Order: sequence, then C-alpha cells, then structure tokens
Amino acid sequence: MRDYFVYLPETPQSMLWGCSATSTGCARVAPGSVYPPERHPDDHHFTWERGRILQSYQFVLISEGRGVLESQRPGAKWPVQTGTLLVLFPGIWHRYAPDPATGWVEHWIELRGAIPDRARDGGRITPENPAIDTRSEPGIAETFSRIHSWAHTDAVGHQDLITTLGLHILALLAHCNRDVHDRIGDKIRQAQTLLAARARDSVDLEALARELEMGYSHFRQAFKARTGISPKQFHQEFRIRRAQEFLLNTGRSLEEIADLLGFSSAFHLSRQFKEVTGIPPREWRADVLRGKPAGLQTRV
Repeated sequence: MRDYFVYLPETPQSMLWGCSATSTGCARVAPGSVYPPERHPDDHHFTWERGRILQSYQFVLISEGRGVLESQRPGAKWPVQTGTLLVLFPGIWHRYAPDPATGWVEHWIELRGAIPDRARDGGRITPENPAIDTRSEPGIAETFSRIHSWAHTDAVGHQDLITTLGLHILALLAHCNRDVHDRIGDKIRQAQTLLAARARDSVDLEALARELEMGYSHFRQAFKARTGISPKQFHQEFRIRRAQEFLLNTGRSLEEIADLLGFSSAFHLSRQFKEVTGIPPREWRADVLRGKPAGLQTRV
C-alpha cells in the first residue's frame, strides 16, 4: 500500500449515516525520520513541542513498529505497539510519534458526527483509554484495507462507503475495548438471553436475580444502566415483538397468539400491545399491511 492521504468535505449529503468521514490515509514512517512530515493542512499538522487539538474523532491504527502517545496533558503516556489503535478525541490535546529506532506504519480515518459522540457518551470509547490493543480483532486492519481501496479509486465519490467502514471500525473497536472481565455486564447479557427464552412465561424477576447471584435492586439498576429499560420492560417488549411477528406472518387469531405467548387472554395481550406500541394489535396489523406507519416500535 503506497502512502496517501485525502481530506473530504463535510456536506449534508456526506452525513447520510449520521456521521461523515472527513479524512483518511496511510503512511510508512522510516526509522529516524522527522515526524510528523509537513504535508498535512495547518489544522491537522502538529509538532511534538506543540501537540494538537482536533475538532473531530481520529482512529489511527499502527500496523508495524512502536512509539508513544500522550493525551490530555504532557506526560500522560501510553506505549504504542504493533496492533495498537489510537483514539483521538475532539477538543482533547494529544501528540504521538514512532520510536526513531523502529518507525511505524500508520493508517487513519477521521469521523465527525453524532454516532461517535454517542459511543463516547455511552462509554464505548473513552479519553481515559486512548490506546487500545486490537491484535485480537484482525477485522480492523482488514477494514482499513477496504477503506484505502475505495479512497484510492475515488474518495469523494465513495465517501458514504468510507464512512460506513469507519463506523464498522468504531463498532469493532468498542468490542475490543469492552472489559472482558466485566462480570456485571456478563450477568446482564445472560439475563437478556434468559428473558428472551422465557417469552411465553410470566417471569419472577426476583427469582431471576437470585439465579444470576445478584441482589434484586442491584440487578434492576444494572440492567437499566446497560440497556436503557428495566428487565420488566425488556421482557414485555420482547413478547410484543414476537406478537408482531405472529400478526404479520401468520393467520393466527389474537386468541391463538395470546395462548402461544403465555398471555392470560387476548384482552391481556391487546392491552399490553397498545401500552407498548400506542395502538391495538388488530389496528397495527391492518396499518402495516396497508403500508401505513404502524405506531411505535419496540426497543428489543
């Protein structure tokens, strides 16, 4: 892969996916080279002495070599090795450089928009952990290779595709950045699986918390913090989603669907369906089949 870089305009059309790729490129930095080379626009160029503050997110994969990253303040250092991905946040000072003895190969993409903001707000990426080991996720390097291919062909014409690949890197990065020892997160994912498997049953949430070896109050708080809804809402909305699938894809009556999903009666199903979607199930099915907007969708 030859060295290149490209800067892309941010336009309403480029924000099709709620985010826009505004820069991408790759470079091989030979051992002992001056870094960074003076070839980027003034708002992106930096010196080691001055550092830099961007107004967008930048994801920089180091595929060969080693070096160092400083972020938030001089002296706050993270070692950089082959496979490290640097996450540079808007509004946060940083500087980075390869080890003069090894140089490095860097690949980057810059994103601007609401989606990386939400990833940061949700703790998927954090300024406190700006150097992430991605060696366990080869998909990141593969995705950069696809970005380079589109950018070399016609970067502006393929800006929407480059953006979606940047979002794919963000998703893979968030997965790598997840604490594999997050015991509570594992418990909540287990709870979601159990609640989905027990869609036909009325669920005793206190018994479920005991099954997961958690206190009930802690379980409810942790579940809502990670999913945005309570375990009761999750179970209810999952059952209504199943009811929607039966309504659209079978000729079963409301009474039959209620029985299959463990509701006490068609009236009970209809009441909960309306509570979640805003309209009764028969009206919802008729609207969808006529191609009309069908009220609120469930969140699970």
